[in-house]
Amino acid sequence: MKRVILSLIFGFFIIICATGQVPPPPPPDGPPNTIDEETPPPPMEREKARFFLAYKMKDRLNLTESQTLKILEILKENDDFRISHREKMQNLRNKAYNVLQNPKSKDEDFEKILMELKKLKDEGDEKMEEFERKIYSVLTPKQKLEWFLLKREFFKTFQGEGPKGRGHRGHQF
Repeated sequence: MKRVILSLIFGFFIIICATGQVPPPPPPDGPPNTIDEETPPPPMEREKARFFLAYKMKDRLNLTESQTLKILEILKENDDFRISHREKMQNLRNKAYNVLQNPKSKDEDFEKILMELKKLKDEGDEKMEEFERKIYSVLTPKQKLEWFLLKREFFKTFQGEGPKGRGHRGHQF
């Protein structure tokens, strides 16, 4: 049964990729008072990316079906967290810009926003480490080494490096 479900998932992914469209160009720069934050991809694009990554992992790491299903669950959980965390960070950064531009703001206001930003960043860093631990807990030692190499290759290819690439903001994911 799992084999059928997994085959359907990968078949669905292949169909989506075959009929995919070129993504629209990035939106023009926002007003100077807003953060030039990357707009998260729509849900269907995130789902495609998760299936693509799971397929690459299954192929390269020689994952079993149960490992692949578990990896898909972990990727989904991580994606859900990242969406909400990105939104919280963007809202807090916008709040920080407002405080910076308000001539009535006091040092305490700056400190408070800074502490909130640091706390939220640390929360994101901790969640990424937890994500890594969960992925590794599903893998054999050989698969862990393959995964380490694959994720470095994957993110260099798909997110780019340097000033023009999207980068990964200090995370492997």
